[in-house]
Amino acid sequence: MAGEKTDVKLTHAEQCIKDLVATFYDCSRKDKDQENLSLEEFRELVKKNFPNYLKGVNLEEKIKELDTNNDKQMKFSEFLKLIGELVKTVKRCEKAKHTC
Repeated sequence: MAGEKTDVKLTHAEQCIKDLVATFYDCSRKDKDQENLSLEEFRELVKKNFPNYLKGVNLEEKIKELDTNNDKQMKFSEFLKLIGELVKTVKRCEKAKHTC
């Protein structure tokens, strides 16, 4: 069950999900607000972890698009919107059998 600690080995997909969550929280824990990313933390996360997938993307425009409540923070749900967009892009590339 979700959230339980066990000795079960995670599948590759499960580990990928766990790694995405850890990536968000590793960046958000750098300041007192550990549940959200500051925009600077978000920029750092994106540049470090998605340099190839977001090459050529105007990061400031993407931030405006994702920060739907304009609070100048990136909530986990807003981060997930970006992940969803990236997954869709990779799917299209895989389907077309070319590199993104």
